[in-house]
Amino acid sequence: MKKIASLLVFFASCTGFAQSPFIDSIHQILVPGFEKAYNGAIYPYEDGYLLTFRDHYFIDDDEGVWEKLRFRSGIVKLDSFFNICADPQILEELNWRGYDPRFIKIKEDLYLVYTSPGPDADNLTRKAKIYIAKLSRHENGSFLLEKEIHLQFKNANFAEKNWIPFCYEDQLYLTYMLRPHRVLKADLGTGKCEEVYATRSGVRWYWGALLGGSQLQLCEEGFLGIFHSKKATKGGANIYHIGAYILSPTPPFAVKKHSIVPFQHSDFYSTDSLVKKILNMHCIFPLGIALKGEKIVVSYGESDAAIKLMVLDKKKLLESMKATKYQKTIDFLQKPSGIFCKEFTTG
Repeated sequence: MKKIASLLVFFASCTGFAQSPFIDSIHQILVPGFEKAYNGAIYPYEDGYLLTFRDHYFIDDDEGVWEKLRFRSGIVKLDSFFNICADPQILEELNWRGYDPRFIKIKEDLYLVYTSPGPDADNLTRKAKIYIAKLSRHENGSFLLEKEIHLQFKNANFAEKNWIPFCYEDQLYLTYMLRPHRVLKADLGTGKCEEVYATRSGVRWYWGALLGGSQLQLCEEGFLGIFHSKKATKGGANIYHIGAYILSPTPPFAVKKHSIVPFQHSDFYSTDSLVKKILNMHCIFPLGIALKGEKIVVSYGESDAAIKLMVLDKKKLLESMKATKYQKTIDFLQKPSGIFCKEFTTG
């Protein structure tokens, strides 16, 4: 087994590793006025898509001063060919705090689940928590977020990121951890989250801890999502990877299939940025997924400097995934997170 793992790591790290056969095309989205926007989340909307995005700036023009860093999150409409078809809009309700929103539809309402340090925080990540807010639309076509709800889990870490939302029987659920797979059920009235399911699956992945990514969407085989992982190389680079997974369509939502090697494409990591040059971080970070017939559109940020869309052939993607070796329910729920492992959805 160690030899197999070594071969997988070797092949996936080779520059000549073959492009994933299920990737049809990749498109970069340039948002007017926010050409360096990144970390986009996509969702089917009307006859096209909605796309959120993240941008950052430094107050008082203090470039590079961490305490002066501020985020902006916005939203824009795309047509079916991924052309921007309306003016982009900053979601002012998130102020400078909220970032990386993901779409989730519950009944007939569309919500955004996002990370925020809270209204009184003076640091963007040190006290990061998870919030949800309903996305509404004015008669003039502009969007607004209604009152935000803090999603609270009593065993949560001091700082949290990247909880993965999905909807089952008109209720909001969230993946808190991928390995083992821990599932929370949220009360949208109070924001309180209860851990309701936890399963261990024989997921084999050799490119770092499994971390959060897109929201989950129901397909013919179960709930489909895109995760990311990151792994340091001997040369000091941090490489992000993307893979897919499928949960069972009913409780306990165990991981039933997953990618066995990272997605590969010659366009990956092609965006230049300070993150890439200074931190030696080669980043691709998925936030959204949209199912359109036999195609899947995955939105991701690249190197904190670009939004890209990846069009996948659904049949080929599903065929490329392998069933997990086993699925075992964990009985000791509602314990401190440290008794499981360190592979949280934060990352």
